[in-house]
Amino acid sequence: MQVALAREGRFSYFILQLVTFAFERYNGMIQAINHNSRIGELAVTFLRYFCMGSNIRAMFTRGSKLPSAFDAIKETFTQVFGSDVRGTFLNDSTVFDEASPLSNKRSRRKKGELSQSARDLFASFSKISADEYDFVPQNSIKHLGVDFHTSASSRRNSFVYFKKDQIKRAGMIGEIFTYHRQESKLHSDTLLLVHEFAELSAADCESDPYRRYEVGGGKLYSEQTSEYLLIKPSDIICHCATAPFTFERGSSDQQQCIWVLPLERSGFSSG
Repeated sequence: MQVALAREGRFSYFILQLVTFAFERYNGMIQAINHNSRIGELAVTFLRYFCMGSNIRAMFTRGSKLPSAFDAIKETFTQVFGSDVRGTFLNDSTVFDEASPLSNKRSRRKKGELSQSARDLFASFSKISADEYDFVPQNSIKHLGVDFHTSASSRRNSFVYFKKDQIKRAGMIGEIFTYHRQESKLHSDTLLLVHEFAELSAADCESDPYRRYEVGGGKLYSEQTSEYLLIKPSDIICHCATAPFTFERGSSDQQQCIWVLPLERSGFSSG
């Protein structure tokens, strides 16, 4: 059909070459794998190497129990395999591509004003008055190959699982901005204002049905945000899935909650 369309002038010969490029890429990958010409075993080979790569990634992500000798290669491993982009064996096979760095390039957007909550937190964060800085609001950033947005620009991409003060938390991104000193514009950094979801009380946590599942269960938070936090892009762990949930303590006592499941590539965690 593509050849017929090309003859009608709708597609050039160059486009037809691009169509075949992907399949030639797959053929080259298959030939590089030692499958002993047993085509029927290719699916098993792909799955086996995919699982091996995922297990190694999980091992380094949860590396607290690894021998100290592994610390020497953690940084290199993160540079090569640190991207959080989901994919198949084709994506995992591009081992020579370095992980995407934190997006901190100079934005072409014009400087603007922050909300009062962001300004107050920034003053505490920097120990310097916010009046000495220029701020450039952003709609999104890219971290480990994944886009994170403000709730105003993309609500689904604004739910985030992050670590602050060594505690894992969940929330929604309200603002993203870059900043730099007014007298020195050669260096800028990025911060995110996050509305943190409030934890349930200890009694309600015991009744949370999702916490019974250690893997892939997630947990409930209060629908109300507990406070605003400023975090760095490096504090981000991953996106999280959310859904509304009505928590029933009794026949007439209900609390509106939000169910949160961290979408970590290397494994799921209820806490």
